[in-house]
Amino acid sequence: MKVLINLALLILASTSAFAQVPADSIADSWEKELELNEVIVVAKRPVVKQKEGKLVYLVKNDPYAKGLDGVSVLDRVPRVSVNNGAVTVAGKGNVRYIIDGILMELDASAISMRLKSMQAEDIEKIEVLTTPPSRYAAEPNAVYISITTRNETLGTKGNLYGSLSYGVKLREYFSGSVSHTTRKIEMSLDASVMNHYGTNDNDMEYIFSDDSPSRLSSTRNKSHMLDVGTNALFRYKFTPDMNIGLIANYNYETSSDDGTNFTDYRGYTSSSQTVTRSRPNNALTLTSFYDWNFGNKGESLQLTYNYYNRHSPTMSDIVTTYGVNSDASVVNEDGKTNYRFHSGKADFKLPYSWAELETGVAFTDILNSSKNFSKYTYGNGTPPNSESNIFDYSERVGAAYFTASRNLGAGFWGKIGLRYEYTWTKGKQLSLSQINRDNYGHLFPTFNLSWNKDRIGSFNISYSMGMGRPNLWELNPFKYYSTTDEYSAGNPTLKPTIYNNAEINYYGLGGLYAVLYTSFASDAIGYVRRFDEKDIISTIPYNCLSTNKTGLYANYRRTFFDRWDISAGGEVFRTYSQSDVPDFKVKSMEDWSGKLELSTNLMLNRQRTLIFSAQFTHFFPWQQNLINYESFQLLNLSLRYSLLNDRLSLRLSANDIFGWNKTKSKEHYADYTIHQTFNAHSAYVLFGVSYSFGRATVNNVWRDSKEDQSGRTK
Repeated sequence: MKVLINLALLILASTSAFAQVPADSIADSWEKELELNEVIVVAKRPVVKQKEGKLVYLVKNDPYAKGLDGVSVLDRVPRVSVNNGAVTVAGKGNVRYIIDGILMELDASAISMRLKSMQAEDIEKIEVLTTPPSRYAAEPNAVYISITTRNETLGTKGNLYGSLSYGVKLREYFSGSVSHTTRKIEMSLDASVMNHYGTNDNDMEYIFSDDSPSRLSSTRNKSHMLDVGTNALFRYKFTPDMNIGLIANYNYETSSDDGTNFTDYRGYTSSSQTVTRSRPNNALTLTSFYDWNFGNKGESLQLTYNYYNRHSPTMSDIVTTYGVNSDASVVNEDGKTNYRFHSGKADFKLPYSWAELETGVAFTDILNSSKNFSKYTYGNGTPPNSESNIFDYSERVGAAYFTASRNLGAGFWGKIGLRYEYTWTKGKQLSLSQINRDNYGHLFPTFNLSWNKDRIGSFNISYSMGMGRPNLWELNPFKYYSTTDEYSAGNPTLKPTIYNNAEINYYGLGGLYAVLYTSFASDAIGYVRRFDEKDIISTIPYNCLSTNKTGLYANYRRTFFDRWDISAGGEVFRTYSQSDVPDFKVKSMEDWSGKLELSTNLMLNRQRTLIFSAQFTHFFPWQQNLINYESFQLLNLSLRYSLLNDRLSLRLSANDIFGWNKTKSKEHYADYTIHQTFNAHSAYVLFGVSYSFGRATVNNVWRDSKEDQSGRTK
């Protein structure tokens, strides 16, 4: 009865006041009690705990994390899996990262670079927030991984990291960071450079229902990317309760792709050579902020302004020869895309004794201008054809949010939130004199209720609603050719997708973590492949799917003899997809599937500085969005050695040494079936070295940029 009364008070509190959202990474009271500076009892200190709607992994308490980089250490967190550098969370979709309070708006390769430059010895804790905080833009079934680095005293600190890996070719990665903190000034600077080579093969077979000859297509693509990034922060403290600052992030990228394709189709063969060059792709992010703590209970105000600018020019040349001794057909493409974002946010916090209230308002202005020029030269004497397109897109989003949380007593804790977003969009195709407008508003509720009992464990039940807006490149209507008879294009009429997500989590029994989850989506985006009357293949996104995924994930971790760590887990889930377009052979599809995972860590010496690790994952056949996938396995091995009081770490690792990582799929359309095999050639051997310098205990600087839209440009 007492819990129900307290829950009622929480709901009442949520309707009567406003506040600012705090950073996700705030030390809880139980963590402060664990900060033992004079007594070292590593085996007795908890590594994982679930509390107040989030799963918390204390890296500093895990001896098996020694020598790991920021990507690899995530694999030590229950429910989180890392395979070939890709991070997934069971039952969730988009994975977003918060590092020291800063929401990372980077694509997969860039965030991987950022995480690899971090070392486990510099990370305090990792929090998994499976219910998105209301202060961030509503997203589809998103999960937030918040990483907090060590935050201790004043001084100067830095680290250097470098790795060489060999797969199809030698690849290099180097990074460095330095931070300095005084009582008035905080500043940090980090930089990284990656020189990456890749090769992938994609074999496709189209089998037609009318028994006509199959279409066979084999493509090999070789890529090279040079990526250089730097990030700087400066903060000035007027008083302990008032400060201003600036964050600047700059990224420079050049990439090239050289592809070959051979196609055999209905009595003719074709051979294509594709060369794509990305001229310097520059991205600049600026964040200015003002923080003021104005009350004696922790009341605060934060004002934030973000500016984002990305310039992406590309050139592509495709040469296709049909049969033998025929003239070549050529497609030349020249494209430019510019993105400019402006956003402003005001956040408040009012931590009352009867509830902690948080609120804020935000406005985001997105501008996207794209130009594309294509020239088609045919080998049969047909006159050349040119096509020029200009697409301007604007999106404005106004948002307000509110959350309330409190301790309900008897081990219960609750939190409710509500976010409202209203969006104005306008897409203009100048070449067609066509304008698409759309205005829409939506409420997004969130709910968390947790119960913690030390001897039994902790339970958490949550619900959230999210919205997936189309990526900006999915709205761009331009045609981008992979061969002269196959292209992909965006769809400017795409609508957002609404997601409903719920789950129940449990952690306890000495290392058992389990979650029962479900996620529903309506009007989800699916990609439809079609042949036109000239047998040219197009792939275009549509709001054509309804999907559901419901599953159970469990993982158990134990340590034996204080030297041997074993983790075993598995997942079973049911997926359902339904199509609203007649292109597919079946209107709906459902299936049961799952995965098994096993990992082990063994300390090979008395000093516990030499650690061998192995990880194996088996994926059973599954279906997603009306596509059937076959099973495959992954195997990763590593050997780590730490010395100089953990300041210097060496790592040797091998990934997918047996070449098991091949994706095979089958897609059924009304008139044909596609069999596809994709091989990313992900096998490699890596040697990495990291070194930390400066004082051992310093204050790392951070600030939440609250920029949450630039990921849609990737």
